[in-house]
Amino acid sequence: MAKKITWSELAVNRYRHVIQYLLSEWTERDAIQFISKVDAKLFLLSRFPNIGRKTSHNNSIRQILLSKHNRLIYKIEKTRVVVLDIFDTRQEEI
Repeated sequence: MAKKITWSELAVNRYRHVIQYLLSEWTERDAIQFISKVDAKLFLLSRFPNIGRKTSHNNSIRQILLSKHNRLIYKIEKTRVVVLDIFDTRQEEI
């Protein structure tokens, strides 16, 4: 059974920031492609939440690559997957 996807406030803000950055510095097409990638990953996570790799600091937190520069950080709960952050890979490792 698929799990519900929910977003933390931080994750929503970071997601919007990435989209705004793509729209201002790249193209609308790039932003749409990023949104499509996120949607596809969320679809997979809702059905197979364990596909992401565990983070080195906390085994209950997982991550999955969205793009060359972004990872989706999440945790699995009983009935849902909680998106905690969209992390820029150019920052320090979590």
